Amino acid sequence: MDPNQFLQGMNAISNAKTRAEQARTTEELAEINRREAEEQAKPQCPVCGGRIEKGFAKCKHCNEELIWADNIVGRKVDGAEGLQQIIDGRECLARGKERQRQLLAQQEEEREQRQKEKDAPKNALGCILYFLALGYVCLVIYKSWGKMDRPLPELLWPF
Repeated sequence: MDPNQFLQGMNAISNAKTRAEQARTTEELAEINRREAEEQAKPQCPVCGGRIEKGFAKCKHCNEELIWADNIVGRKVDGAEGLQQIIDGRECLARGKERQRQLLAQQEEEREQRQKEKDAPKNALGCILYFLALGYVCLVIYKSWGKMDRPLPELLWPF
Protein backbone atom coordinates (compact mmCIF):
# COMPACT_ATOMS: atom_id res chain seq x y z
CA MET A 1 0.00 0.00 0.00
CA ASP A 2 1.19 3.49 -0.84
CA PRO A 3 2.17 5.50 2.29
CA ASN A 4 0.24 8.57 1.03
CA GLN A 5 -2.94 6.54 0.69
CA PHE A 6 -2.42 5.15 4.19
CA LEU A 7 -1.97 8.67 5.63
CA GLN A 8 -5.04 9.92 3.76
CA GLY A 9 -7.08 7.03 5.18
CA MET A 10 -5.83 7.79 8.72
CA ASN A 11 -6.64 11.50 8.26
CA ALA A 12 -10.14 10.63 7.06
CA ILE A 13 -10.72 8.42 10.11
CA SER A 14 -9.37 11.11 12.42
CA ASN A 15 -11.56 13.79 10.78
CA ALA A 16 -14.64 11.57 11.10
CA LYS A 17 -13.94 11.05 14.81
CA THR A 18 -13.44 14.79 15.32
CA ARG A 19 -16.73 15.61 13.56
CA ALA A 20 -18.56 13.00 15.65
CA GLU A 21 -17.11 14.48 18.86
CA GLN A 22 -18.08 17.99 17.76
CA ALA A 23 -21.64 16.85 17.00
CA ARG A 24 -21.89 15.12 20.37
CA THR A 25 -20.53 18.21 22.16
CA THR A 26 -23.00 20.45 20.32
CA GLU A 27 -25.90 18.18 21.34
CA GLU A 28 -24.74 18.13 24.96
CA LEU A 29 -24.43 21.92 24.98
CA ALA A 30 -27.94 22.30 23.54
CA GLU A 31 -29.28 19.96 26.25
CA ILE A 32 -27.52 21.97 28.98
CA ASN A 33 -28.97 25.22 27.59
CA ARG A 34 -32.45 23.67 27.45
CA ARG A 35 -32.22 22.49 31.07
CA GLU A 36 -30.93 25.91 32.18
CA ALA A 37 -33.85 27.62 30.42
CA GLU A 38 -36.30 25.27 32.13
CA GLU A 39 -34.68 25.97 35.49
CA GLN A 40 -34.88 29.75 34.95
CA ALA A 41 -38.58 29.44 34.06
CA LYS A 42 -39.39 27.90 37.45
CA PRO A 43 -40.83 30.19 40.16
CA GLN A 44 -38.62 31.40 42.99
CA CYS A 45 -39.07 30.75 46.67
CA PRO A 46 -40.16 34.01 48.38
CA VAL A 47 -37.78 33.31 51.29
CA CYS A 48 -34.50 32.02 49.85
CA GLY A 49 -34.95 32.75 46.13
CA GLY A 50 -34.22 29.17 45.11
CA ARG A 51 -35.97 27.74 42.06
CA ILE A 52 -38.82 25.39 42.95
CA GLU A 53 -41.21 23.12 41.10
CA LYS A 54 -44.75 24.43 40.70
CA GLY A 55 -47.18 23.08 43.26
CA PHE A 56 -44.68 21.93 45.90
CA ALA A 57 -45.83 22.54 49.47
CA LYS A 58 -42.28 23.14 50.79
CA CYS A 59 -39.15 24.71 49.34
CA LYS A 60 -36.45 22.11 48.82
CA HIS A 61 -33.76 24.68 49.69
CA CYS A 62 -35.00 26.29 52.93
CA ASN A 63 -37.90 23.97 53.88
CA GLU A 64 -40.34 26.94 54.03
CA GLU A 65 -44.04 26.04 53.70
CA LEU A 66 -45.55 27.57 50.56
CA ILE A 67 -48.96 28.40 49.12
CA TRP A 68 -49.79 28.83 45.43
CA ALA A 69 -52.15 30.92 43.31
CA ASP A 70 -51.69 30.06 39.65
CA ASN A 71 -47.95 30.58 39.00
CA ILE A 72 -47.48 32.84 42.03
CA VAL A 73 -45.95 31.41 45.17
CA GLY A 74 -46.09 32.86 48.66
CA ARG A 75 -45.24 31.92 52.24
CA LYS A 76 -47.91 29.96 54.07
CA VAL A 77 -47.41 32.05 57.21
CA ASP A 78 -48.37 35.18 55.24
CA GLY A 79 -51.62 33.53 54.17
CA ALA A 80 -53.88 34.64 51.35
CA GLU A 81 -53.35 38.32 52.21
CA GLY A 82 -49.62 38.03 51.56
CA LEU A 83 -50.27 36.24 48.30
CA GLN A 84 -52.70 38.97 47.27
CA GLN A 85 -50.03 41.58 48.03
CA ILE A 86 -47.65 39.73 45.72
CA ILE A 87 -50.29 39.64 42.98
CA ASP A 88 -51.07 43.34 43.48
CA GLY A 89 -47.37 44.18 43.41
CA ARG A 90 -46.90 42.35 40.13
CA GLU A 91 -49.92 44.10 38.62
CA CYS A 92 -48.54 47.46 39.79
CA LEU A 93 -45.17 46.62 38.27
CA ALA A 94 -46.84 45.70 34.97
CA ARG A 95 -48.76 49.00 34.98
CA GLY A 96 -45.53 50.88 35.71
CA LYS A 97 -43.77 49.18 32.81
CA GLU A 98 -46.67 50.01 30.50
CA ARG A 99 -46.57 53.65 31.64
CA GLN A 100 -42.83 53.72 31.03
CA ARG A 101 -43.36 52.37 27.48
CA GLN A 102 -45.97 55.07 26.87
CA LEU A 103 -43.65 57.81 28.14
CA LEU A 104 -40.82 56.57 25.93
CA ALA A 105 -43.13 56.53 22.91
CA GLN A 106 -44.30 60.05 23.74
CA GLN A 107 -40.70 61.28 24.11
CA GLU A 108 -39.82 59.72 20.75
CA GLU A 109 -42.78 61.47 19.08
CA GLU A 110 -41.76 64.79 20.63
CA ARG A 111 -38.17 64.31 19.44
CA GLU A 112 -39.36 63.57 15.91
CA GLN A 113 -41.62 66.66 16.00
CA ARG A 114 -38.71 68.87 17.13
CA GLN A 115 -36.56 67.43 14.34
CA LYS A 116 -39.29 68.21 11.78
CA GLU A 117 -39.56 71.77 13.11
CA LYS A 118 -35.79 72.10 12.94
CA ASP A 119 -35.73 70.85 9.32
CA ALA A 120 -38.69 73.01 8.20
CA PRO A 121 -36.62 76.15 7.39
CA LYS A 122 -34.22 74.04 5.33
CA ASN A 123 -37.13 72.59 3.39
CA ALA A 124 -38.65 76.05 2.81
CA LEU A 125 -35.33 77.43 1.57
CA GLY A 126 -34.99 74.47 -0.78
CA CYS A 127 -38.46 75.11 -2.19
CA ILE A 128 -37.70 78.81 -2.72
CA LEU A 129 -34.43 78.02 -4.50
CA TYR A 130 -36.15 75.41 -6.65
CA PHE A 131 -38.86 77.84 -7.77
CA LEU A 132 -36.30 80.60 -8.44
CA ALA A 133 -34.30 78.24 -10.64
CA LEU A 134 -37.47 77.09 -12.40
CA GLY A 135 -38.51 80.72 -12.97
CA TYR A 136 -35.08 81.55 -14.40
CA VAL A 137 -35.27 78.63 -16.82
CA CYS A 138 -38.77 79.67 -17.90
CA LEU A 139 -37.59 83.28 -18.36
CA VAL A 140 -34.64 82.17 -20.46
CA ILE A 141 -36.86 80.02 -22.65
CA TYR A 142 -39.40 82.85 -23.03
CA LYS A 143 -36.77 85.48 -23.90
CA SER A 144 -34.90 83.21 -26.31
CA TRP A 145 -37.94 81.93 -28.18
CA GLY A 146 -37.31 82.60 -31.83
CA LYS A 147 -33.63 83.55 -31.28
CA MET A 148 -32.22 80.04 -31.47
CA ASP A 149 -29.53 81.05 -33.98
CA ARG A 150 -27.43 82.61 -31.16
CA PRO A 151 -24.71 80.58 -29.38
CA LEU A 152 -25.53 78.71 -26.13
CA PRO A 153 -23.89 81.13 -23.61
CA GLU A 154 -25.93 83.98 -25.00
CA LEU A 155 -29.10 81.89 -24.63
CA LEU A 156 -28.39 81.23 -20.97
CA TRP A 157 -27.93 84.92 -20.15
CA PRO A 158 -29.89 86.90 -22.73
CA PHE A 159 -30.04 90.23 -20.82
